[in-house]
Amino acid sequence: MMSADEEAMKNRDGTLQKAVSMAFLTACLLTASTEQSEVAVTKAIGSWNPPQDSEVALIEKVINAAMRIPCPALMPDELRGVTSDLPFELRAVLELPTLLRHCFISRVLVGLQLQDCVRLLKLQPSRVTEYTNAAIESLAATRCGWNRS
Repeated sequence: MMSADEEAMKNRDGTLQKAVSMAFLTACLLTASTEQSEVAVTKAIGSWNPPQDSEVALIEKVINAAMRIPCPALMPDELRGVTSDLPFELRAVLELPTLLRHCFISRVLVGLQLQDCVRLLKLQPSRVTEYTNAAIESLAATRCGWNRS
């Protein structure tokens, strides 16, 4: 039988593992690259202090690090390595144009407040809202099997 301290440590380890997994998935979706995701997550973890910083702080650090990595246009073959384990809905997110993808991930998937997205993405609030809405419309069209573009 585990002591209370051992149980607390096990729960904390599980929470940290979930936070790092979420951070890596977020980075993969933002950068559309496994290699760039590893760089962003490594940088974020290096500046994250788990006893003091929340899991949300780690995600914000990942977004900040991922925004500093150049995001070249990727060919479908290059996306295969990132998308192989993702469900259809997340694979569709990777096909969004970069700015739409970044806004959608930050606002909808991560659930950051508008002002946090403005700060992290370095966009005007109206642009974050516009790009997020455009991403939602595009993903809805993809899901329905039609596209208005």
